[in-house]
Amino acid sequence: MNWISVILSRKWLLISIGVICLWSLILVIEGGSKIRMIMDLRSDIRWIQEQIENADETEHILASIQDQRSAIISQYSALNDNLPELSNVSMIIRELQDHLSLSGVSLLKLEPENKKVFETYEEWPFLIIAEGGYHNFGHLLQALEKSDYIIRIQQVTLSSDGLVSKVITGELYLSVVLLNELSR
Repeated sequence: MNWISVILSRKWLLISIGVICLWSLILVIEGGSKIRMIMDLRSDIRWIQEQIENADETEHILASIQDQRSAIISQYSALNDNLPELSNVSMIIRELQDHLSLSGVSLLKLEPENKKVFETYEEWPFLIIAEGGYHNFGHLLQALEKSDYIIRIQQVTLSSDGLVSKVITGELYLSVVLLNELSR
């Protein structure tokens, strides 16, 4: 008997081996697709976790930006309250004259120059020429610094005639910051 006749005489063995091979093939194919599904799900889970981390980071950044915005708004409000309106320019000139006289400085010239307009504010430059003592000019600068208005002192030039007299001529170039009507 040859080996083919032995195998054919055992048909049940041949059928069993065929069924086992077919079943194994089905399990491998189905298992491979499940493994791919598991891998895809793991990839999706990692992507979702990254998105959650990015959202948390974005939330922290947004909170920081909102805090900065609130701080800027409160600073703007404080400045807005201190800036005079344009209609008060004559009051500013009077205040400058008061500071000059209270400091013991004699006004020789108070000349407004062309205003500089910016988006939310305007600067009104003034040229002041006055005479007085050295300490009087110090008191004047101190008074201007303590003013309710925002005053930028851009240039101070003090000169003496060289004589024994203690009279100094001072030239001050300053700007008063005024809020634009549009930004109120």
